[in-house]
Amino acid sequence: MVKNALKQTAYAIISLAIIFYILLQLMLSVGDTVETENAVLQQADLKVELTAYLFRDETVLDSGSFGTNSYLVEDGEKVLKGNEVCVTYSEAADADAQEKIKALKQRIEVLEKSGVGNGYTVSDHKIIDSNISSLVLDVVKGVQSGNYDTAIRTGNDLLIQENRRYALTQTVRDYSMQISACKSEIARLEASFTGEKHTTAATDDGYYYSNVDGYENIFTASAVNTLTLDNFDKIVSSAPDTELVSRSAGKIATTAYWYIACKTTRSEFGLYTAGSNYTLSFPFSSDIKCQMKLSKVIAQTDTDEIVLIFSTKTIPTSLNFSRKQTVNVVKESYSGLRVSASAVRVLDGVRGVYVLDGNTVIFKKIEVLYDDNGTYLCALPDKDNKAYVSASQLSLYDMIIVSGTDLYVGKVLS
Repeated sequence: MVKNALKQTAYAIISLAIIFYILLQLMLSVGDTVETENAVLQQADLKVELTAYLFRDETVLDSGSFGTNSYLVEDGEKVLKGNEVCVTYSEAADADAQEKIKALKQRIEVLEKSGVGNGYTVSDHKIIDSNISSLVLDVVKGVQSGNYDTAIRTGNDLLIQENRRYALTQTVRDYSMQISACKSEIARLEASFTGEKHTTAATDDGYYYSNVDGYENIFTASAVNTLTLDNFDKIVSSAPDTELVSRSAGKIATTAYWYIACKTTRSEFGLYTAGSNYTLSFPFSSDIKCQMKLSKVIAQTDTDEIVLIFSTKTIPTSLNFSRKQTVNVVKESYSGLRVSASAVRVLDGVRGVYVLDGNTVIFKKIEVLYDDNGTYLCALPDKDNKAYVSASQLSLYDMIIVSGTDLYVGKVLS
């Protein structure tokens, strides 16, 4: 019994010694731990947020019947008077079938452009691969900038190039079988229609939009032209005309001009000048930016309130034309190297950051241009915003030390 107890105690002591030895070795083998980030270019805007109301001349299209709409053109697409823009189906299943037909026709259009000839060469592969790489970048840029319609259209071009590349490796160089299958499915869907349908055509030249909110006869160009401080609140609090909505087949914006009206104060916009152009960003549309003219400032001597009227005839792709929405007036834009506030230090009275040069810690000064809620934008080391590497000032792609312990210039990290 005593021997067993002594043996178990010895095992425990040995086990603890082994564990201690392992932990000691781990502690001795761990090098300096630091968190880093690359200095990359970033843009930030100094902006003022306002509530905006959209005004423009719009003609609502009457569908002529109640039912489910299937739209034949895209929102914002320019149409001519007489162009068919919408089909209203008495049966919802028919409208669903029409949407499938529309998608199949788009697929046929892509497939018809995807075939390749028989006399191809190796260079054809290189050209197609180059096109694919370029289009992939265009899609990414479209998504990042919020131009989703452009990204989708570019995506179709990308699909055509990918189909062509696939066809180059096959015995059959076209997609006739797939096209035939799509046409057969279209014929089957068209034969499945059971209800009535009514087709609506554009009554004017202009830009088509499927959404009707009932304010088309209230938020008009003539209303914004006669807007006063007294009637502004009355107009923006108006109830929508539900009769316009009930049997609508979309609407036509009969001119490219559109306006926004925003209420603010004199003190907030004392530096803004009627007749000048300003950059506005639209958060409802992924911060799409648009140049608009401050065409009018409505003010009265007995109040600090003013109404700003901005106008433009530019229609950005994918812009959300919601009647009431937030907009940002961009007062200034800054572009510089992104630096986390936690990385900034003061050394000998100079503000800067620790940077890794290989595995050696060095110090580089920074010139802060803009404080964006805990992130600084800092000037590049030259006036032309080129990727110049400076030995003393933070430069593009420098590896900034965000956090670490016992840091000093000349320290070699293990």
